[in-house]
Amino acid sequence: MRIDELKLVNRPGPTPDVHGDRADGSPIRSGRGPGWPARRPTRPRPVMKMLRVLRQGALGLAVLALAACSPDDETAGDTQLKAQALQIVGQMSTRDKIGQKIMMAFRYWCEPPANANCTDRMTVLPAAAAGALRDHRIGGVILFANNLVSIDQINRLTAQIVAAAPVGMLIGVDEEGGNVFRLPRGSATSFPGSMALGAAYLGTADAALAYDQGHVLASELAAVGMNVNFAPVVDVNSNPLNPVINVRAYGDDPDMVGLLGRGMARGMAHAGVISAFKHFPGHGDAATDSHYGLPRVDKSRADAYATDLAPYRASIDLGEAPEMIMTAHIQYPSLDETRIATRTGEPILVPATMSRKIQHDLLRGELGYRGVTVSDALDMDAIANHFDPDQAVINLFRADVDIALMPVEFRTADQAGRLGALIDRVVAALDAGTLSQAELDASVARIVQMKLRYGIVPNAPRPQTSAAVSIGSPSHRAVEQRIAQASITLLRNRGATLPLNAPQRPVFIMTPWGEQAQGMRRRFAELGYGAVTGAKLAETSWAEQQRLIDAADIVILGTLSSGPSPVERNGDPRSQCADEHRRGASARCAARRRSGIARHGGQASRGRRAWARLPGLQRRGRRAGGARGAAHAADRRAQRSAADALRDGVCQGEGQDRHPRIAARAIRCAFVRRRGRCDGRRLCVLRL
Repeated sequence: MRIDELKLVNRPGPTPDVHGDRADGSPIRSGRGPGWPARRPTRPRPVMKMLRVLRQGALGLAVLALAACSPDDETAGDTQLKAQALQIVGQMSTRDKIGQKIMMAFRYWCEPPANANCTDRMTVLPAAAAGALRDHRIGGVILFANNLVSIDQINRLTAQIVAAAPVGMLIGVDEEGGNVFRLPRGSATSFPGSMALGAAYLGTADAALAYDQGHVLASELAAVGMNVNFAPVVDVNSNPLNPVINVRAYGDDPDMVGLLGRGMARGMAHAGVISAFKHFPGHGDAATDSHYGLPRVDKSRADAYATDLAPYRASIDLGEAPEMIMTAHIQYPSLDETRIATRTGEPILVPATMSRKIQHDLLRGELGYRGVTVSDALDMDAIANHFDPDQAVINLFRADVDIALMPVEFRTADQAGRLGALIDRVVAALDAGTLSQAELDASVARIVQMKLRYGIVPNAPRPQTSAAVSIGSPSHRAVEQRIAQASITLLRNRGATLPLNAPQRPVFIMTPWGEQAQGMRRRFAELGYGAVTGAKLAETSWAEQQRLIDAADIVILGTLSSGPSPVERNGDPRSQCADEHRRGASARCAARRRSGIARHGGQASRGRRAWARLPGLQRRGRRAGGARGAAHAADRRAQRSAADALRDGVCQGEGQDRHPRIAARAIRCAFVRRRGRCDGRRLCVLRL
């Protein structure tokens, strides 16, 4: 039996085609988009050595023998995995295939009697959730910070998820570094955010930093049973007012973004974790947070190819395409002007997540991507405000996206039927011809082949390295510290303020958390500075701030928004409203969500401005501090770096010229004004 026939074992009909037809029904041609170079030869992806696995009864299959693939014979190994994947898919039921295309989240769980909208964190897999995963052959689960309390607890939870699955289970997380970090910060190596890594690269020209960060992040995820990291962010942040990407991006240079994204993905792959470039076709020019509204990007098609699409194009052409690509909940009319009906029947410009022209014709056709695609979370308001869950999933699958992430939620056992009802509606769409059976088979084959490549199969052994040894190890912390230190960027140094080298000059430090100021004060004291005071921003009155500033020669101020984006806040656009409900402000929050505006420290996120100095420095200190009131070793290391940098003047020259791509948009220093004039002292404000 030929390989292309294995996907149709016991199933008559046409062979599934990864390319298929365009959205208008015409066949895909091999033409390239405007400005595209000739395609370079694609190198085959590394194939992980597979263990022989025998499993009986999974998905109603006969006994399967998964033969070992040699890393030295990459082409043969990939071919063998594809044959195995197609054979497995050929023996699945339709419902089993649909289950493989779903990744669930269980952020909250309450036992009866319980409020349907309860917000108790889920840290132990409930029996009802385990039953749903097992009965519907669900392909994956994504975990969030409130699922992850301690290293031991995470290991138990991931083991429970694996045990509930009769098939290999994707267990994913958003572990970008910076503000988007899910493992317990007091234990794990959490790293600065992506823009700090971009600054570190521009300061050192050391692209290996991205590989090292990816490898450390992934090895710590693997140590607690996770196999997917929804990172790196390869959005090109061309809009400095972007409320949701911003410092999560490496910068606004497409070449650098692609280079660092590939390096980070390579490091994760070598640690045995699947990476995902996000958010296709590009979220960097958005002015609306897609957790609250549906952004529209009005770039021309030529600009889209030159900026947003460039990191994806380069990675695919170089043979370094990621295993997964995540979609963007944005409207991009220059790439697709199609209109789609919402739940009310109102036509709107199709979101890129549901656009066949973007996800199928462009990504799989023009770019030639062969990997797995996954939606961004379908509970985000960009989608949930316009589409019912089943409508969103059917539109997603029609666009040829492989995995629906968080398509439906249930928080109590009596809500578990929602998942089965969703699958029923997808089956009905297949029966009606709304969805293609051939594309369903091809999609599931891609997912299964990826799982086989990474050893995500039943009874696969857990990593041998002890989580207690690998997570937050000294070698991992050293990588974290190296990137944090290298990211420090000096934009301007008028009056030769830096290096300080003046222990007799009084210093005032004010930061969002008191622990940060205290940590920097301790370091300054070690360096011989005696007159150093510190304060917590939110607990210091304006009059007291003025007094302390007037008494100091050097003022160091760190700022951050008081209402971070939902992606930083457990990925839940409704969690802030829950907090405000307890404060009696739920009506205002609901009104903001309806208008697509999120409030951040008294400013609408559309126009949010928070400028920074030393981006990888104080920002690193805030990020490592974790939960409010928690100070740990990583925070203290960052504060030590901050004090050392101010003393030593680690970056030479004017940063406006030195780092034009990142620093010019990330940082601004201003003079402290007293009585309406500059007195020569500097106010350094950190963007977060």
